[in-house]
Amino acid sequence: TGAKGALRYWLLSHLYLGVIGGIMILLHGGTDAGGLLTAALMISFDLVILTGLFGILCYQVVPRLLTKIEDSPLLIDDLLLRRQELQKEIADIGTTPSEPLRAAVRNKVIPHFVSFGYLLRQYFKREALPTMLDAARREFDGAMQQLQNERDREKLMRAIEAAATLRRVDALIYLHRIVKWWLPPHVATTSLMLALMIVHI
Repeated sequence: TGAKGALRYWLLSHLYLGVIGGIMILLHGGTDAGGLLTAALMISFDLVILTGLFGILCYQVVPRLLTKIEDSPLLIDDLLLRRQELQKEIADIGTTPSEPLRAAVRNKVIPHFVSFGYLLRQYFKREALPTMLDAARREFDGAMQQLQNERDREKLMRAIEAAATLRRVDALIYLHRIVKWWLPPHVATTSLMLALMIVHI
């Protein structure tokens, strides 16, 4: 709790100092871009502001999305390990000697669940994992009936559940990563702005 409080105060002070700095630069430079150096300085400062605002938005939105998808989301390392396990399980079923099962997994199951639309579903449709898996299984009732071998039907069921769960895990991993993605551009544009400001002075 103490660490979160300290981070919150640091972010607030960082934000306020950025706003003050922006006002000072605007008052100093006005609306006229001036020469090439001044224009580059103004643009770099705009990029610093944009990347910083994106970072603030991430810290506000991403934790809520994580808990919306899963009440108690796993840590990123656990999610990556779980993704590897699910990918291996799907690959093992997808290379089965049974041609009908192999075709169903490769041509129907995988394309359906790795689609961008199914990824968006994780963010916009709140549903518990068991509910999502039930819906996924129902979507492939027809493909299930086409398999004559009972063992193949069981494997197809496992592939469906693994592929649907994998997309849920992917959605959580992307959220964990996007919180960090904004920082390198923010640091890079800040460094560029400071270097241009030194040259300008």
